[in-house]
Amino acid sequence: MAMALAASAAATPTYATAATLAGPGGDYAICLKGRGTKAMEACDRAIGLDYYRGGDLAALHRSRSLLHETYSETDAAIADADAAIRLEPDDASAYAMRGHLWQVMKVYDRAIADFSAAIRLRPDDADFYKDRGSIWFDSAKTDQAIADFDAAIRLAPDNASAHESRARAWKDKHDLDRAIADYSEAIRLDPTNAVTVYWRGRTFDDKGDRDRAIADFGMAIKLAPESELYLFNRGAALIDKHEPLRAIADFDAVLTHTPDNAKALYYRGVQKRVTGNAEGALNDIAEATRIDPDWVAAQTTH
Repeated sequence: MAMALAASAAATPTYATAATLAGPGGDYAICLKGRGTKAMEACDRAIGLDYYRGGDLAALHRSRSLLHETYSETDAAIADADAAIRLEPDDASAYAMRGHLWQVMKVYDRAIADFSAAIRLRPDDADFYKDRGSIWFDSAKTDQAIADFDAAIRLAPDNASAHESRARAWKDKHDLDRAIADYSEAIRLDPTNAVTVYWRGRTFDDKGDRDRAIADFGMAIKLAPESELYLFNRGAALIDKHEPLRAIADFDAVLTHTPDNAKALYYRGVQKRVTGNAEGALNDIAEATRIDPDWVAAQTTH
């Protein structure tokens, strides 16, 4: 009898005790924290143990799915999301998790189906509508995207991201006034978001309102002073405003970060020619041609 008990104890993993499994140092807790390879290993052990059931096991699969996504292991992430949904078919968050993964893989019909399931289960969640709207937008279904962004904003009118997303959709439909209105509301709600400010500037530029475009690029640069994109676009807008010296200064700043930026070199060279600096213009355009001859040739043939 004693021998039988000893054999049984030896066959049971030492980490299978309830305290270790559920405690702060156990595999379950480490897995749910979801950070790094240690968490992945903990998830593998906890799931492989065949100890957890129902919602606890679903939580482990959801956590491991997120870890797989972190490591760009999308197929494995989807497999874990599938398992979580089988275990808890009424969990809206699991459908949303899998929907994001399908979106990453550009399998838009499955992504839409999963977010639609999430919305059926939790119809008052503004983020689900916003996220489904982004998938409609990615799949070039702009009207459906706007309808979902409308729903998200009705549910959460102070959601800056939903306004920014709808602005992108209006811009895609060339309804620039509505796009600007939504970008402006998003900026009011989150004035520190340089990306939103930049895109409002691009929209003003599309309207031909160079002054407001330049002002927004300037605001975006203040928020993200290292951004070459914002500096370059302000330089381009200044060219349209016939302000070569200010444009050259922006291209100088771009080239400080990336000296081999052929477009910035070329445009700076053209502006130097406008100011009468013929030698500087030749040098810049020659260097741009050396770096990207095909692109420069395409500009000179227009």
